[in-house]
Amino acid sequence: MASEQAWIDFKMLRSIVEQAGAESSALKDLATKLEAIVAEIAADPDRLAEAGALADTHFEWTSAALLARHEKLLASRAYLISQGL
Repeated sequence: MASEQAWIDFKMLRSIVEQAGAESSALKDLATKLEAIVAEIAADPDRLAEAGALADTHFEWTSAALLARHEKLLASRAYLISQGL
């Protein structure tokens, strides 16, 4: 029979793994939403130009920074999917 500490440890580990699974799912969903929004904006040249010009006035979230983060999120989603998460 398992000790009380073993049950506590098991429950903590299981809880963290379950939470990581939920957060992985949420990250995949956000990446999918972002991909759809980027595609929608990119489909309209005027909208893309205005969004890019606006972003480029921001001190941190320039169009290059946003696109770099977009690519990282898509790569993260692809990795999570490839790992069955």
